[in-house]
Amino acid sequence: MSGCCDLQSRFQGSEEIKIQSTLLTEGYVQYEICFETWTSRRRYTEFEQLRKLMYKSFPNSIVPPIPDKHSFGDYAAKPGKAKNDPKIVHERQILLQKFLNRVSKDPVLSQFHPFHSFVKGDHWQEIVQQSGLKDLLKSEISLNVEKPSLKKPDEHFKQAEDYTIRFGQQMGYIIKIQKRIQSNYQEMISVFHQLGLHYNGWSLTETELAQQIENTGEAIDSQTKELKTLVQRLDDEFLFGLKEYQLFAQSIDKLLKQRHKRHAEFEQVSELLIQKQAYLTKLESSEYEAQRLHAALKEEGVPQREQKGLLATINSLIDNDPEQTRRNTISKTKDLILSLEENREEARQDLLTSNEEIQRNLDQFQKQKIQDLRQLFIVFSDAHKRFHAQSLDIWQSLKSLQTR
Repeated sequence: MSGCCDLQSRFQGSEEIKIQSTLLTEGYVQYEICFETWTSRRRYTEFEQLRKLMYKSFPNSIVPPIPDKHSFGDYAAKPGKAKNDPKIVHERQILLQKFLNRVSKDPVLSQFHPFHSFVKGDHWQEIVQQSGLKDLLKSEISLNVEKPSLKKPDEHFKQAEDYTIRFGQQMGYIIKIQKRIQSNYQEMISVFHQLGLHYNGWSLTETELAQQIENTGEAIDSQTKELKTLVQRLDDEFLFGLKEYQLFAQSIDKLLKQRHKRHAEFEQVSELLIQKQAYLTKLESSEYEAQRLHAALKEEGVPQREQKGLLATINSLIDNDPEQTRRNTISKTKDLILSLEENREEARQDLLTSNEEIQRNLDQFQKQKIQDLRQLFIVFSDAHKRFHAQSLDIWQSLKSLQTR
């Protein structure tokens, strides 16, 4: 326990958790996690299970996302080998590292002891067993949480739900366009590479122009190298950041749907309580009328045996329940109402707690999102600025050489 607490305090320092490398072992990829003096190797499925434990243990928290499992497109392109594709593995490495650092800096999630053991390198199955959370891994996380209708929706959270959907769609659109741009860059890299080879080969067949042709080929090679650097930086520092926030939108959408579900459960219990209270009022009214008639017959001196017959006839006109059945129903309905009142209060408190914690987490997330997206825009600008500055230097240097 003290080791875990010590590790938690270390998370608050400036050093980040790193995934230094990936290793292919027995047909699956392991990610080597390094933090200070600790090292561990984890499979993607272990990251997936760790996140699931967090999701189940902290239902009102925004648990940072991890990259999705392979898409149908990945498997279509490389059947059976998608998980070993270097590009996919590299993307996972970047996003899984982001996940670890997001958790380590979260004031609530960073206290989760299985996470400490995960980073330190303890055996995963032992971590799960000792945590007492093994059963949580058996229950599935629904990908499509149903969204029942609400009679009195919370407008604030409704707006949050709508915004989250729009934000996720916007991220998806930008990612799609950015991928297309970088695909064009990759094609340009291939074309420049071929062009450089031809210039360098041409220089070997010329005499007077050989140096100028060679200089041009070298400039094209330098331009190709700078374009590769631009694409790699846009991938690692910009595109993967956008993907992370697209995944965040999915996580928040699911969180808000769960809150919506709790709200619906509160309304359902409240409505059932009102129905049962109305039913009890009706039963008690019938019982009151029966008692009043009984008293009136007794006052008139009607014999006891005749009273029962008359009361049975009158009761059948008042309601369909025999006298004893009605009284039993009244007793059971009162017990049910007491239970429903307890359930309603529990649901109300659960909803209030969820609203408060989720709103606090949304506020915290919004601040971090603004900070992160600003940094992404700076990276995007700086990457292009550096690329064009280097390109300008390459061609100006070439011009200087060619005019000597």
